[in-house]
Amino acid sequence: MTGLPRRGVTLLEAVLAVVILSVAMLATSLVIGPSFQASTTTRISASDAAGLLRLARQHAIAKQAFVDVELIGSRSRQRIVVTVAPNSFDPGTQSSWPVEPTSQITGGPAKIRFAPTGDADISLHWTVSSGDARREIRVQTAGGVIQAS
Repeated sequence: MTGLPRRGVTLLEAVLAVVILSVAMLATSLVIGPSFQASTTTRISASDAAGLLRLARQHAIAKQAFVDVELIGSRSRQRIVVTVAPNSFDPGTQSSWPVEPTSQITGGPAKIRFAPTGDADISLHWTVSSGDARREIRVQTAGGVIQAS
């Protein structure tokens, strides 16, 4: 028995390898997890805000009405309010959407108006952030072009 070469691994060695790999994966997920979640939350919040701006612009053109988009609140209690001005086709409406509580939108202006032509009354630059992750939303006055990055 002393001269025979050993084949394979023992059960103890296999269990030890699994434990070491599990600890390494847990440590990695604890370090990478929060930044990945913040990045995902920021991307989704920026996409939602840019989508609301695009929808408001399209609504202004389709309904031939002025549409206001306003960021209200601060920190974790922010919401985006879209107001359609009344005209001969529409009695006017107002809708509100909450911003993800872990995200924050900063920048200015807090209010923008889309004309029936789709143009914006003022340029807008919002920064959506959650943790260390940041996304930018810009609206140009001419044509109301909305860019999210």
